[in-house]
Amino acid sequence: MKQTIFFAVVGILFITNGAWAQLKNTAVAAKQIDALHPTKTADGKTSIPLNAIYKVERRNLQRFATPTVKLSQIKTTRIENATYPKDFVFPTKIEPTVYISMERKQPFASILVPQYIQNLDKSIEKIEDYQIEIIEDQTANKTTGNRVYASSSVLGSGNFYKISINTRGLQKVDYDFIKKYYRC
Repeated sequence: MKQTIFFAVVGILFITNGAWAQLKNTAVAAKQIDALHPTKTADGKTSIPLNAIYKVERRNLQRFATPTVKLSQIKTTRIENATYPKDFVFPTKIEPTVYISMERKQPFASILVPQYIQNLDKSIEKIEDYQIEIIEDQTANKTTGNRVYASSSVLGSGNFYKISINTRGLQKVDYDFIKKYYRC
C-alpha cells in the first residue's frame, strides 16, 4: 500500500514538472515571436528587431538550378521614429537573394526577402505583404547520364580487319608488321 501511494505521489510530481516546463517553454517561445515584431518604446519610437530584417521563404524546385525570383503586389508601411543601431545598414531595395540546396534528392530554393528597406531620405519602410513568383529555366537538365558524341570520326568509315597475334605484350601494327606476318 505504501509503495502504491509513493508511486502515485512521484507520478503527480513528474506530471506537474512536465506541465510547468511546457508552460515555461511556451512563454519563452512567445517572447521569441514577439521579438520579431517592431515594438513601441516609452518615448513613442519604434524599435526594429535586427533578427527580423530578412524573412526566409523555402520553395521546392524541379531542377537543381538557380531560378529567377520576382516579387509582386508589394505592400509597405512607413515606420515613423524608427530606432536601430547606427552602424547597421538596411537594404535599399526590395530584391530577394536566392540560394539553392538539396535535401533528400529534392532541390529547393531558400529565398531571403528583406522585411525592411531604407529609402534615400533615411526613412524605414516595413514590407507587409508580397507575392513570390518563381521562374525555373526549362533548358537546365541534369548532365549525369547524358553522353555527347562527335558528329564525325576517323573510325566512321574504312575497312576493318581482325588480327590474331601469338605473342604477349604490346605490338606495333604498321605496314611492315602486316607485310611480314600476313603476306599481303
